[in-house]
Amino acid sequence: MKFNLNEEKIINLYKNSDLTHSDIAKIYKCNHWNIMKILHKHNIIKDRKETNGLKVWFEKETEDKMIDLYLKKNESQCTVAKKFNTKRWIIRRILKERKIELKSAENIARKYEYDDKFLDKINCKEKAIFLGLFFADGTNTEKGITISLQEKDKEYLDFFNKIIFKDRKLYISNSAYNKGYQKTYILSICDKRFSEQMSLYGGIPRKSLTLEWPKNLSDEYIFSFIQGYFEGDGCISKHTQIFKHKTKNKIHIYKGTYYRIQILGTFNFLSKMKEILEKKDIKSIISKDKSKIYLLRINKQTDIIKFYNLIYIDSPIVMKRKYNIFQELLQDFKNKSFFKKINEIIISEKQK
Repeated sequence: MKFNLNEEKIINLYKNSDLTHSDIAKIYKCNHWNIMKILHKHNIIKDRKETNGLKVWFEKETEDKMIDLYLKKNESQCTVAKKFNTKRWIIRRILKERKIELKSAENIARKYEYDDKFLDKINCKEKAIFLGLFFADGTNTEKGITISLQEKDKEYLDFFNKIIFKDRKLYISNSAYNKGYQKTYILSICDKRFSEQMSLYGGIPRKSLTLEWPKNLSDEYIFSFIQGYFEGDGCISKHTQIFKHKTKNKIHIYKGTYYRIQILGTFNFLSKMKEILEKKDIKSIISKDKSKIYLLRINKQTDIIKFYNLIYIDSPIVMKRKYNIFQELLQDFKNKSFFKKINEIIISEKQK
């Protein structure tokens, strides 16, 4: 739609009043970008306050370079935006103004070589762990799949990224550039084939409240799958407690250390896991917390050690921060240091 805009009046309004470009657009009943174009054309934008210091207009030569990266180098809009210190929506606007057809994420992803048959068959521990991790922390977008982990687990996620992709780094979440946010690394595969294959195993879109045990998974890789799921949606925690034991003449004070495993999931999913663990003589309980999330708990220390031995035997990769807590448990168990006497108090005749 074309607008009959009086450029001189618009410029005078902008210069001689407190009206913003958005206010003027409302007066003329047009898009605020039409006003911005006029102001930019005459080089009279007010010190960028209205755009929070962000550069939104570029010379034609610069725009040509952006388009060259997008079309010839097959860079994504986000990547181009970062290289020119701007935002994706600005690159998108430039492309639309130049009448350039926007590419699908799948086409952009093809810039990198990757194993598009990776999920055709779960036939090794690496794939089974990846499947478990996706069931815990992944998203099926129907156009592909993504898994996001915090910076402290970057090495773990990058292990799978390097198996799937020949030469591509993990993405960093945009929120990671904001102060106060912890960096989040993302493994993103924009390929419908991955989405469809993951769905066949049970990793369907919007799975959080309906997750079932995976289909077509060989018994050989069940505990590798559980490892991946545990490292995504499980935790092992260490706790201490003070105990007092009273004898005839003394009060003995002990410091107790114990560990606990908790795994989140749907009731059906955790019930199947519980059944599998029971066959290995590992006792667990399923409960529901206040937020209506189901938890599988393993409390007995020897059962936690059994769980450790099952999921980590000959594992090609471990999530170090969780694995290291298991190492503390094994050390405490070896040293028989679950309970330590830290003090004793002699009871006087008056206290008896």
